[in-house]
Amino acid sequence: ALDIVISEKVLVCRKNDIAFSYLVDGKLLSFMKTVDIASLFGNALDNAIERQRCEDQDNRFINLSLSKKNGFIYIHVDNYCSVKIEFEDGMPRTTKANDGYHGFGTKSIGSIVDKYDGEVIMSLDDNVFNLDALIPAADEE
Repeated sequence: ALDIVISEKVLVCRKNDIAFSYLVDGKLLSFMKTVDIASLFGNALDNAIERQRCEDQDNRFINLSLSKKNGFIYIHVDNYCSVKIEFEDGMPRTTKANDGYHGFGTKSIGSIVDKYDGEVIMSLDDNVFNLDALIPAADEE
């Protein structure tokens, strides 16, 4: 599932002149449902791509990493963001005019991470939006 999501997003990024780098070990997600993997990474990357389409071409980038650290699966996505973002309950508020129809992607990310007893933190630091998620790694033999 992760390979399919990344392959699709690579094509979208190329079409939109967005530098996209990733370093992932998809085997770490073997305990997760396919639909959760597709939704988690699809929403995270769709949000990043949408933001990059609004940025100057010289500033467009997205980085994705997935690794295991200290018994946790660590997911990190960052991208350039020139606008100030307001956060509510740890989640970014939509910048769209009709906010009643937006924001479901970030809520979905939070719900999926929570489903696996993890935690997600989103922040904006020096024009870089960061999404960090920690999920307890599945026990190995």
